[in-house]
Amino acid sequence: LLVDQNQNPILSDVLFVGVSHTQSSVENNRFVMESGLEIYDLNIWERPIRLAQLPTSSPILGVDVLGNSVYLAGGEAGIYVVDITDLRQPSIIRELSLGGDVATDLSINNDLGILAVSFLRGDSGYVQFFDLSNGHMATPIGYPIVSFDGELQGKPYQIQWLGNSLHVLLSKENGFKHVEITDLGAGGVPTLLHSDVAVDNQTTSPNLSMVVFEGQLVLSIGEDYVILKKEDQTWNPVYWEQTGNSLMLNGGQVMTSNGAGFK
Repeated sequence: LLVDQNQNPILSDVLFVGVSHTQSSVENNRFVMESGLEIYDLNIWERPIRLAQLPTSSPILGVDVLGNSVYLAGGEAGIYVVDITDLRQPSIIRELSLGGDVATDLSINNDLGILAVSFLRGDSGYVQFFDLSNGHMATPIGYPIVSFDGELQGKPYQIQWLGNSLHVLLSKENGFKHVEITDLGAGGVPTLLHSDVAVDNQTTSPNLSMVVFEGQLVLSIGEDYVILKKEDQTWNPVYWEQTGNSLMLNGGQVMTSNGAGFK
């Protein structure tokens, strides 16, 4: 389960949910789909109304919204672009596959109109940028592909823009690293600032989620919810509890999903 609450004032009470997998029987419940996009009306938070479902052939691992389009990270299927002009009848208008590389997450810089997508390729991965200003999804000038190899070889599973810097959560054999990509769009080589994340990487769960604030990193790994603060070059846990999985940033608050909904 992945979520994005649209920050567009016109659609501020709409929730977009990416379904990566289901624990319920699809055969016994016609309202359950194995993977895809769900759209909810949140005018009454205590009683959300599902407006639409859009099944996909692959798990949805990332969700973000810009204007009348929802962008989905669809694993081996790549990127889905969904038209939401009619919230009750969303439709896939584009699918972009990158040679079998696995799209694990995506994030949109609304001010710049630039989409960042993280991909896995073998034992490593990379982040690629797309210009959303003209509909062609070309590579924007000054935003080269950022590969994670050498000292930073790892799998990028979560990404998030904060200002004009992109934050990446890398999964490595011996743990996690947080990477901040700066100096994008400047015409030179982007700078990669990396720090260790002092959390055990023992989970094989697909439920990995990240939210970044100024000076604070919030992770959901499996059923563990962890808040970390940076000391020197390491993010150290300052709070932990066992609850939920996917994270959502809502008006300065972090919400986490569980079997009953969000809290």
